[in-house]
Amino acid sequence: MGNSRYGRGHACCQGRDRAGDEDCRGERPQVSGDVWHDAIRAAKTSPSPIELIVENTDYFRVVKLDYRGGEKYPHLVRDEAKPDLLTEIYRAK
Repeated sequence: MGNSRYGRGHACCQGRDRAGDEDCRGERPQVSGDVWHDAIRAAKTSPSPIELIVENTDYFRVVKLDYRGGEKYPHLVRDEAKPDLLTEIYRAK
């Protein structure tokens, strides 16, 4: 939560652990990448959907993601049967 000397355990932050709750510095906590990865992994074996509290300016809503596929790390693989268009585009620069 920023580069402040206060942490989540600071007295003014007690009881403000939900997304959207402002702490003593007026900051809203954000979800870290680790929490997101943990939620994706846990959803693979959980019957419950992942729930996000999404903020858009001053409007909040709960979004439920019914996803059970676990983490995926897609990557591109070149089809050797087709012309290499990306190299041609890059070479033109």
